[in-house]
Amino acid sequence: MKKIYFWIAIIFFTLVISSCAKKEESDDSDDSTCVTSTTASGSITVGSETMSGVYASSCVTENLTDFPSDTKGIKMVKVVTGDSALSEEFFIYTDTSCSTNSGHIKWGRTSVTVGDASGSNYKVTYTASTVKVLANTTVAETAIESMFEGSIDLTVGTEFSASDSGESGKNLFYVASTTIRTADVVADNESYPTDIDSPTMTKTCE
Repeated sequence: MKKIYFWIAIIFFTLVISSCAKKEESDDSDDSTCVTSTTASGSITVGSETMSGVYASSCVTENLTDFPSDTKGIKMVKVVTGDSALSEEFFIYTDTSCSTNSGHIKWGRTSVTVGDASGSNYKVTYTASTVKVLANTTVAETAIESMFEGSIDLTVGTEFSASDSGESGKNLFYVASTTIRTADVVADNESYPTDIDSPTMTKTCE
């Protein structure tokens, strides 16, 4: 499991570096179609703001050497799936406009609890409850199975679903109107992160 989290940390770092380099650049299609098929429901209050619906980053197309070799773009997505539940998702694409999906990983978070403010950010705890994995190409299939150290057996085009660790995680969220930023994307933090450094995820699918 730690290897999976390490790989995801690389993804997260890549998104941070690329988003800093390209700031406000994004593909015009980002807001015209829904990135995910995950159904949004409910809302979560974070300070004076309310999270609901689907939030997605722009299409990142740089620094992708740690991804499956056919990856040309990636997106990071958060979906509010209940009044105390989230789905935190990564999508990989075989094109630079992030229109041809080659796979995804979705982590279900339950028992989402918003705690005290840390400056403009809010402390959030949750439980790692489910994981869903899809590979749409044989290249993605091989790479993702390797990431999971052979513990899953994917079939191209079929989503794999299983229970996650049930471990508690800690994170920081910054919510402002229609955008979200967070600290980490994995749910195994034993203490709260200190900085918000994710790309901006903007509310979409509306």
